Amino acid sequence: MLTKHAKILDYIKNLPIGDKISVRGIAKILKVSEGTAYRAIRDADNLGIVSTIERVGTIRIDRKLNRAFDQLTYSEVARITDSEVLGGVPGLNNLLNRFVIGAMKKDSMAKYVVPGGLMIVGNRANIQKYALEEKVAVLVTGGFEVSKDIIALSDKLNIPVMRTAYDTFTTASMINQALTEQGIKNEIMQLSDIISDKHHEPYLFTTDRTEDYKRVRDITGKTRIPIVDKKMQFMGMVAPIDVASAMDSLLLSKSMNQRIVVAYLNESVASVAHKMVSESIDMLPVVDENQRYIGVISLNEIRNSLRAIRLNHTQNTEMVNENVSRQLIKSSNGEYLVTVTPKMIHGVGTISYGVLSEWLASVAMRTLDDEAKLEIIIEQINIHFLQIIQLESQLRFIPRILESSRRSAILTIDVYSKELLVAMGIVSMQLLMK
Repeated sequence: MLTKHAKILDYIKNLPIGDKISVRGIAKILKVSEGTAYRAIRDADNLGIVSTIERVGTIRIDRKLNRAFDQLTYSEVARITDSEVLGGVPGLNNLLNRFVIGAMKKDSMAKYVVPGGLMIVGNRANIQKYALEEKVAVLVTGGFEVSKDIIALSDKLNIPVMRTAYDTFTTASMINQALTEQGIKNEIMQLSDIISDKHHEPYLFTTDRTEDYKRVRDITGKTRIPIVDKKMQFMGMVAPIDVASAMDSLLLSKSMNQRIVVAYLNESVASVAHKMVSESIDMLPVVDENQRYIGVISLNEIRNSLRAIRLNHTQNTEMVNENVSRQLIKSSNGEYLVTVTPKMIHGVGTISYGVLSEWLASVAMRTLDDEAKLEIIIEQINIHFLQIIQLESQLRFIPRILESSRRSAILTIDVYSKELLVAMGIVSMQLLMK
């Protein structure tokens, strides 16, 4: 027999795409409490079958698909541009392929208009209609009124028509900036990108006993085994030391170690690497946002993923640190040279602290990477300013490895302008050996 929670999820799954959903409405129809309805709708959102859209509400959608690095949904466009959704609500969760500004004649638009695109246009009803007929969403700028015929066609085709108070140039700039940021976000590798196939890892339940642990250990060769409850909530770990003197009949809930560091499915690979090196552990259990057990991740897998990030990094979006670091030129004697340009100073005419920090980090990482080909995570940077660093100063960075071990390193970096020592940096790093 289905629980109330399962019944609500089943009800939502069977709703037509585009239907609106409310806590009060579901509670009334299925005769459940509003609290139960709210929790079920929240889980449905996590499953990707509903979406809450500002000014529209919660609607039934197709299951969310993995997007390309530079794509947005129409609902995100509406949020970014502070738009009012006038029609075509069921299509809001579709992905935007490209956008075009409708400033030309209709006959000249054909080669730019593709299904799944977005037409940014003012009060040109003929262009609005043409876009919808070509399966292209419409975003009307300037706050102009949209005719009832256009809205009716939008609802018929399930293609969104939106309206924003911003002008066309501002609207296009906002969407372009959002696409750039989306590209950067999607280049940040998360655990969810590398752990999808980890459910085969062994685990035991809190109701299992020591003899069950020994049996699984002998079969799989795994000595550290995660423990979960009947709802798959992660509860702890059992290792040989935990059951060394335990009777075979002792419940694992009595012997397991509950003080375990975990990694979260939506956590970045770099963050997990920092956590594993800091705690000196080579394996972490992975859980979702509700503490449900997903699998385990090893330090070796994290190391390989960091290497893949560096090798496969695209040049579609240049981040601030890359823009700053590429100014450094390495000389034949191991020093790094750079000239302070107007973009690198702050209001009073001296070098920006952030720019100097980025240069120090880059010099430290490149120095160690040249030495041992390591995956490196910056832990701390201390800067001592000895003299003012002004515009057009030609700087020399001279790095020295002060201390280095298998897991960490400390470098000192002297910064010279001509022959004058103007700053000193101490950089501490965590290392992941390859």
